[in-house]
Amino acid sequence: MKCCEEISWWEPVIPMLDQAPEHHYPQDLAALVVERWGKVEVPPVQPGAKRIRLQQPLPEPPMLEYLLSTCYHASLMREEQRPVKFRVLVCTPHSLPSEQGPPRSLHRMVFRDPKRFDPYTLMRIAPAADYSRSLIGVTLDGHRKPVIWGIIQSGSRWLYSMTGGRGAPPPLPACLQILVSGPGRVEVHKGSAFIGKLADGQVSGETINVFNAAWLRARFAPIRARLLELHNGARAQAGSSWAVLDEKVISMVAQHAAKRLISVVKNSQHGGTLILLPQDIADEVVRKNRYISMKYRFIDEEPRRRFSSLLLRMMNALAASCVHTCDGRVTQDDYSHSNSETIADLDESIFEVAYQVASMAAVDGAVVLANGMEVVGFGGEISGDLPDVPLVAKACDTEGKERMMESTESVGTRHRSVYRLCNALHEAMGIVISQDGGVRFIRWSEGMVTYWNHEAVTP
Repeated sequence: MKCCEEISWWEPVIPMLDQAPEHHYPQDLAALVVERWGKVEVPPVQPGAKRIRLQQPLPEPPMLEYLLSTCYHASLMREEQRPVKFRVLVCTPHSLPSEQGPPRSLHRMVFRDPKRFDPYTLMRIAPAADYSRSLIGVTLDGHRKPVIWGIIQSGSRWLYSMTGGRGAPPPLPACLQILVSGPGRVEVHKGSAFIGKLADGQVSGETINVFNAAWLRARFAPIRARLLELHNGARAQAGSSWAVLDEKVISMVAQHAAKRLISVVKNSQHGGTLILLPQDIADEVVRKNRYISMKYRFIDEEPRRRFSSLLLRMMNALAASCVHTCDGRVTQDDYSHSNSETIADLDESIFEVAYQVASMAAVDGAVVLANGMEVVGFGGEISGDLPDVPLVAKACDTEGKERMMESTESVGTRHRSVYRLCNALHEAMGIVISQDGGVRFIRWSEGMVTYWNHEAVTP
């Protein structure tokens, strides 16, 4: 196998980031939003949520640019040493129902006197409109000037698509939503539908959600097949008929747990590293090997494989409980909206495994998992004797079809150690969560170490 120093054969194929890209600003984001607004459809209302039929046109370009610029400058401020994070919804207060509220609808509270829409006022109001649960209501007054009219409580279900969890979020009207998640980080949605973002000085109309990648699904296909085999065995032994289980349900439950794990590590602001290995290789790393030295290793027994055990129990419970309520076939919607106490308890148990693994990531070193979330151990130190990796590929899309070469000089030891491991052990995959909340998936792909910046964990 050629090491990363011998890369001349792919240099003409993958361009090199040899110069700093041009910086973008709110006016560039405004132009992108105008271009994409009419092309983006608002997702349908999920079962159990209260529909809001309002569809408000996008503000005129000069006003849109002013709204985005004001939010951008507010993002650069600090409120009593706290970062300024908030969400803005541009609509009239009377367009939202006054008698409803979370978890299935929105709860609006209107100020007696509207407040000025400027960076300072946004900075002062932001702590009262918690980013994860509230929005700041903004509209244009009689003089066509933006004002802050109140606070809208949405609840936290809107985060579930990023942090894992069941339950339909309350739908937002198809109006301009501006999300400020950190200094210089501004995202624009049409209701709940993503339009574009400004982050790290770059405007983009795309996000990379690694959980949607075909290569990730393929990696865990053998695990799903094994669980289905065990589930079918339990079905054959059951004394009553069971509904047929859609295989996508398995992926959905597993993704919820993985998202929750990543979210917990991200919010700890400590960072962490997860290493995923095939079962046979994971068994090797508990013994002396040239790749990883592990300080804390677990006994090979069922508790180490608790996630798979719980996932199988969830599959069996869904098939048994939904036989009379879902036309004989269990879908993702049946799981999402199940009222079964058994399903709720299993959900909680699965999330507790995720929290436990996330806590292990707070210790120096990597958490080592076998494919299928089997917890082999933690405190793993990747060998410094593995060959250095001076260059890696940055994936520009979910499948990694478009890539850019990048030097590894600008990243820390946590990232470089995983690069070395994936270069030496092609079957390994690493997930590195930085202290600043960045999430990077790393694996060997198409002849070189490649990474994906997972961007669906904005909060």
